[in-house]
Amino acid sequence: MLTTILSLNLIWAWAYRGGSLFKQQSWGWLGKTRWLSLLAVPAFMTSAFVLTSMPTTWYVWLPMILGFVTLFGAQADGWGRQMDLGRNDNPDNETGHKIRDLLWERKSSFARDLAGLYMRFAQFLVPAICFYLVNPWFALPCVALALATPMLWVLEHQMYYSKDRVPAFAFVEFLTGAMLSVTTLLAIS
Repeated sequence: MLTTILSLNLIWAWAYRGGSLFKQQSWGWLGKTRWLSLLAVPAFMTSAFVLTSMPTTWYVWLPMILGFVTLFGAQADGWGRQMDLGRNDNPDNETGHKIRDLLWERKSSFARDLAGLYMRFAQFLVPAICFYLVNPWFALPCVALALATPMLWVLEHQMYYSKDRVPAFAFVEFLTGAMLSVTTLLAIS
């Protein structure tokens, strides 16, 4: 029961991580402290994993702790203009931009930004490996982040921005949180 509650908290935790909850910036230090908001997702996910696996040896605790730390760190790098999927004509200077410079002449395009999102989300494969060493199923949420989340931006683009509409809520953040919640529930069951 407690692991289910922890997993369900991931629905809002991903939006909290991004500063996208309703009036979050007016919450004072609780809403504005970056390290605290980055702590929510790894805390809920790792807690659910710990309660499920009940590690007792150092060779189980070590990858669990490394998974927590690397998940925290994978969130820290920003997404910036890549989230705009070609709608922002500012030059691309984010994670992996020099690799993308080899492939794309233009500094802003849908394909370049999508590639940037995949490069950015590939960082979640590191905690996936760590959690895999504890239990292969525990890698599922981080693998889903790496492979599926950029497609959620494409979905948002198709549903809203390509039709000159803006979502009324943090569409990608809550959808990503729901995906994390479901994959974590699958991993612990």
